Amino acid sequence: MSALMLGSYVLLWVLVLAVLALVLLLYRQYGLMMMPSARRIEFGGLPVGVRMPALQFQVDGETTTIDWRNGDRAATPEAARELVIFAVAGCPICDSLWSEPAFRELPSRRADVRFRWVDGLDGRFPPDQAPDGWVMAVSDNNSAHRAAEIPATPYAYAIDDAGKVRAKGLINDIAGVDQMLAAAFGGTSHDESKLPVTQ
Repeated sequence: MSALMLGSYVLLWVLVLAVLALVLLLYRQYGLMMMPSARRIEFGGLPVGVRMPALQFQVDGETTTIDWRNGDRAATPEAARELVIFAVAGCPICDSLWSEPAFRELPSRRADVRFRWVDGLDGRFPPDQAPDGWVMAVSDNNSAHRAAEIPATPYAYAIDDAGKVRAKGLINDIAGVDQMLAAAFGGTSHDESKLPVTQ
């Protein structure tokens, strides 16, 4: 083997090893950037078991404050259970949820739960076009989102009649909503007889 071929062979391996080292460094850096975001979503939000703080919304153009700590938001215990979903304009998963008829019809299948949709900018629907059974609210400048420590959207809290968070998390589809409701209140929006009631 000539000196020129040997030198080019060695140089090629040096370049290959340098590229491999660069790829590993980039992969490590990407992982370090992504892991906190995933961890923030997984463990973010208010802890399960704490009472939901009072949040201020715009509902039908009027400012209202819901104080879950005082338990004064509903006249009857069955209406006091809530699923509060936080969204923002331009969120594609939020839009895909609304495209599912089963999602919009949740109040007709879970009469024991009040459903509240909180948008960060503009209401998803005008009041006269909102789906039956939904309370459509707007969080001015995402103030309610910040107070509720929302890490990503669409993010939901299942709140019991004492105002405590019973389940929480990012929801991507109707199955995720069903699982959250079942974990928090028992039953399912499709067949409530198949799942035990959880405390």
